[in-house]
Amino acid sequence: MKIIIVGKSGCGKDYFKQYLTKRGLLPDVSFTTRHKKEHEKDGIDYHFISKDVFDGCIERQQMIQWQEFNGNKYGTHAGSWNTCDVFIMNVNGLKQLNPEYRTRALVYYLDIDQHTRFVRILKRDYNLELEEYNKESNEHGAIEHTINTRMLNDEREYTDFTDFDIRITNPDFINQI
Repeated sequence: MKIIIVGKSGCGKDYFKQYLTKRGLLPDVSFTTRHKKEHEKDGIDYHFISKDVFDGCIERQQMIQWQEFNGNKYGTHAGSWNTCDVFIMNVNGLKQLNPEYRTRALVYYLDIDQHTRFVRILKRDYNLELEEYNKESNEHGAIEHTINTRMLNDEREYTDFTDFDIRITNPDFINQI
Protein backbone atom coordinates (compact mmCIF):
# COMPACT_ATOMS: atom_id res chain seq x y z
CA MET A 1 0.00 0.00 0.00
CA LYS A 2 1.30 3.43 -0.98
CA ILE A 3 0.66 6.58 1.03
CA ILE A 4 -0.16 9.79 -0.83
CA ILE A 5 -0.23 13.03 1.14
CA VAL A 6 -2.22 15.94 -0.30
CA GLY A 7 -3.05 19.34 1.09
CA LYS A 8 -2.80 23.07 0.69
CA SER A 9 0.41 25.06 1.12
CA GLY A 10 1.63 25.10 4.70
CA CYS A 11 -0.52 22.20 5.88
CA GLY A 12 2.43 19.97 6.89
CA LYS A 13 2.86 17.62 3.91
CA ASP A 14 6.66 17.57 4.09
CA TYR A 15 6.58 17.28 7.88
CA PHE A 16 4.23 14.28 7.68
CA LYS A 17 6.39 12.70 4.97
CA GLN A 18 9.47 13.10 7.20
CA TYR A 19 7.57 11.60 10.13
CA LEU A 20 6.66 8.52 8.08
CA THR A 21 10.21 8.26 6.69
CA LYS A 22 11.66 8.21 10.21
CA ARG A 23 9.43 5.21 10.86
CA GLY A 24 10.95 3.22 8.01
CA LEU A 25 8.85 4.12 4.97
CA LEU A 26 10.71 5.03 1.80
CA PRO A 27 9.91 8.53 0.51
CA ASP A 28 9.53 9.55 -3.12
CA VAL A 29 11.85 12.29 -4.38
CA SER A 30 10.00 14.24 -7.05
CA PHE A 31 11.55 15.37 -10.31
CA THR A 32 11.60 19.06 -11.24
CA THR A 33 12.86 21.38 -13.94
CA ARG A 34 13.31 24.35 -11.62
CA HIS A 35 16.71 25.54 -10.53
CA LYS A 36 18.12 24.15 -7.31
CA LYS A 37 18.02 26.51 -4.34
CA GLU A 38 21.22 27.01 -2.40
CA HIS A 39 20.21 24.79 0.54
CA GLU A 40 18.80 21.95 -1.60
CA LYS A 41 20.54 18.72 -2.56
CA ASP A 42 19.94 16.87 -5.81
CA GLY A 43 18.43 13.46 -5.13
CA ILE A 44 17.42 14.46 -1.60
CA ASP A 45 15.04 17.41 -2.03
CA TYR A 46 14.30 16.84 -5.73
CA HIS A 47 15.83 15.26 -8.78
CA PHE A 48 16.77 18.41 -10.71
CA ILE A 49 16.61 17.74 -14.46
CA SER A 50 16.39 19.82 -17.63
CA LYS A 51 13.11 20.60 -19.36
CA ASP A 52 14.20 18.46 -22.32
CA VAL A 53 14.83 15.43 -20.11
CA PHE A 54 11.53 15.97 -18.25
CA ASP A 55 9.62 16.31 -21.54
CA GLY A 56 11.26 13.10 -22.76
CA CYS A 57 10.04 11.30 -19.63
CA ILE A 58 6.51 12.56 -20.34
CA GLU A 59 6.69 11.44 -23.97
CA ARG A 60 7.87 7.96 -22.90
CA GLN A 61 5.06 7.88 -20.29
CA GLN A 62 7.56 7.58 -17.47
CA MET A 63 5.86 10.24 -15.35
CA ILE A 64 2.79 8.85 -13.62
CA GLN A 65 1.72 12.39 -12.76
CA TRP A 66 3.16 15.81 -13.38
CA GLN A 67 2.26 19.47 -13.00
CA GLU A 68 3.56 22.80 -14.21
CA PHE A 69 3.80 25.58 -11.64
CA ASN A 70 5.36 29.01 -12.27
CA GLY A 71 6.91 27.76 -15.50
CA ASN A 72 8.58 24.73 -13.89
CA LYS A 73 7.52 21.10 -14.07
CA TYR A 74 7.25 18.73 -11.12
CA GLY A 75 6.40 15.05 -11.31
CA THR A 76 6.51 11.50 -10.03
CA HIS A 77 8.52 9.01 -12.04
CA ALA A 78 7.09 5.52 -12.58
CA GLY A 79 10.26 4.02 -11.14
CA SER A 80 9.60 5.88 -7.88
CA TRP A 81 6.08 4.48 -7.72
CA ASN A 82 7.50 0.97 -7.92
CA THR A 83 10.08 1.47 -5.16
CA CYS A 84 8.80 4.16 -2.77
CA ASP A 85 6.10 4.18 -0.09
CA VAL A 86 5.25 7.85 0.57
CA PHE A 87 4.35 10.50 -2.01
CA ILE A 88 3.26 14.13 -1.95
CA MET A 89 0.84 15.20 -4.68
CA ASN A 90 -1.71 17.88 -5.33
CA VAL A 91 -5.31 17.40 -6.47
CA ASN A 92 -4.46 17.58 -10.17
CA GLY A 93 -1.61 15.11 -9.80
CA LEU A 94 -3.88 12.70 -7.97
CA LYS A 95 -6.42 12.97 -10.79
CA GLN A 96 -3.73 11.93 -13.30
CA LEU A 97 -3.00 8.67 -11.51
CA ASN A 98 -3.92 5.49 -13.29
CA PRO A 99 -6.95 4.03 -11.46
CA GLU A 100 -4.92 0.90 -10.71
CA TYR A 101 -2.34 3.02 -8.86
CA ARG A 102 -5.06 4.86 -6.96
CA THR A 103 -6.59 1.61 -5.67
CA ARG A 104 -3.17 0.69 -4.24
CA ALA A 105 -2.86 3.95 -2.31
CA LEU A 106 -4.15 5.46 0.90
CA VAL A 107 -4.67 9.22 0.45
CA TYR A 108 -4.25 11.49 3.47
CA TYR A 109 -5.77 14.94 3.02
CA LEU A 110 -4.23 17.45 5.44
CA ASP A 111 -7.03 20.03 5.67
CA ILE A 112 -5.51 22.50 8.11
CA ASP A 113 -7.04 25.89 8.93
CA GLN A 114 -6.02 28.99 7.00
CA HIS A 115 -4.48 30.91 9.92
CA THR A 116 -2.15 28.04 10.84
CA ARG A 117 -1.08 27.65 7.23
CA PHE A 118 -0.43 31.42 6.88
CA VAL A 119 1.83 31.38 9.96
CA ARG A 120 3.71 28.30 8.71
CA ILE A 121 4.26 29.77 5.22
CA LEU A 122 5.43 33.04 6.78
CA LYS A 123 8.03 31.18 8.83
CA ARG A 124 9.07 28.66 6.16
CA ASP A 125 9.31 30.96 3.13
CA TYR A 126 10.17 34.29 4.75
CA ASN A 127 11.77 33.32 8.08
CA LEU A 128 9.31 35.58 9.92
CA GLU A 129 7.41 34.87 13.11
CA LEU A 130 3.84 36.21 13.23
CA GLU A 131 4.68 38.72 15.99
CA GLU A 132 7.55 40.16 13.94
CA TYR A 133 5.35 40.26 10.84
CA ASN A 134 2.54 42.08 12.69
CA LYS A 135 4.97 44.64 14.13
CA GLU A 136 6.24 45.60 10.68
CA SER A 137 3.10 44.83 8.69
CA ASN A 138 3.33 48.00 6.61
CA GLU A 139 6.63 46.77 5.17
CA HIS A 140 5.26 43.30 4.36
CA GLY A 141 2.50 44.08 1.88
CA ALA A 142 4.15 42.12 -0.94
CA ILE A 143 4.64 39.09 1.31
CA GLU A 144 1.00 39.15 2.39
CA HIS A 145 -0.14 39.48 -1.22
CA THR A 146 2.01 36.52 -2.32
CA ILE A 147 0.80 34.28 0.53
CA ASN A 148 -2.85 35.28 0.06
CA THR A 149 -2.63 34.61 -3.69
CA ARG A 150 -1.17 31.18 -3.03
CA MET A 151 -3.85 30.42 -0.44
CA LEU A 152 -6.64 31.59 -2.75
CA ASN A 153 -5.33 29.30 -5.50
CA ASP A 154 -5.27 26.44 -2.98
CA GLU A 155 -8.88 27.13 -2.00
CA ARG A 156 -9.92 26.92 -5.65
CA GLU A 157 -7.97 23.71 -6.22
CA TYR A 158 -9.38 21.97 -3.15
CA THR A 159 -13.00 23.09 -3.55
CA ASP A 160 -15.14 19.94 -3.76
CA PHE A 161 -12.09 17.67 -3.28
CA THR A 162 -13.33 14.28 -2.07
CA ASP A 163 -10.82 11.73 -3.44
CA PHE A 164 -9.17 10.99 -0.10
CA ASP A 165 -9.33 8.17 2.42
CA ILE A 166 -8.38 10.04 5.58
CA ARG A 167 -8.93 13.75 6.32
CA ILE A 168 -6.85 15.37 9.06
CA THR A 169 -7.92 18.78 10.36
CA ASN A 170 -5.90 19.01 13.58
CA PRO A 171 -2.84 21.25 12.95
CA ASP A 172 -1.00 19.36 15.72
CA PHE A 173 -1.78 15.97 14.15
CA ILE A 174 1.75 14.54 14.49
CA ASN A 175 1.57 14.85 18.27
CA GLN A 176 -1.79 13.08 18.24
CA ILE A 177 -0.51 9.97 16.46
